[in-house]
Amino acid sequence: MHSALSVRVQARNAEAPLKGAVPCAHPSRPAGRLPTRGVGRGTAPPGAALVRAGGQGRGPRGGVARRVWVPHGASPRWLGFRVRGAVPCGTVGAMNWTLEVVPVPVTDLDRAKEFYGEKCGFRIDLDDEVAPGTRVIQATPPGSRCSIAMMSGMPPMPGTRTTSPGGLHGLQLCVTDIEAARAELLARGVDVSPVRHVGASGWEDGKGGPWNSFMTFEDPDGNGWVVQEAPAELAER
Repeated sequence: MHSALSVRVQARNAEAPLKGAVPCAHPSRPAGRLPTRGVGRGTAPPGAALVRAGGQGRGPRGGVARRVWVPHGASPRWLGFRVRGAVPCGTVGAMNWTLEVVPVPVTDLDRAKEFYGEKCGFRIDLDDEVAPGTRVIQATPPGSRCSIAMMSGMPPMPGTRTTSPGGLHGLQLCVTDIEAARAELLARGVDVSPVRHVGASGWEDGKGGPWNSFMTFEDPDGNGWVVQEAPAELAER
């Protein structure tokens, strides 16, 4: 989904380039030379998108609000400046696009339901035959607004691809106490990795700083999950 964000950025020095900013493509603008003050010109990398900053008047310390181009998917905080009133715009419009269900491919629905419901503590929201021969189980992690769905007998939608059981990796959960979460999973019989962080030499054992403590586990089919420690609950961030 290559949408744009309309943000207002207060740059401390209007004549200085924005460090790290690179030109990126936008669905309505061809890649190439970009008439953007304070940012270099060049060819947009594949899959990139525009983040646009604009505004009126001068900011504190003599800066002005202006347009910038940054990599697709980068948070407005990536710019390193104060961001006010970020709102979705461009190709998507003002409507929210919420991630709510992620299909997880499994071979045995009953086994997967037991694992996610009893061992991982997910809430089982649905277990039903939605059509003859088509069974769907939907489960939601505690406190999450996004669920997982496990299905059998569901034909793939035209033009889509399927993932084999055990082929889904990198799904990520966040908790505020990773050591307590690990102890809980171990007590329920889940094989969990040690807590690790990214250090000077790569992955190292033990907790790191904020946002830098992780552990991993797999479901019975081998689908992989990552758990990251967050400094606060989602509602407080």
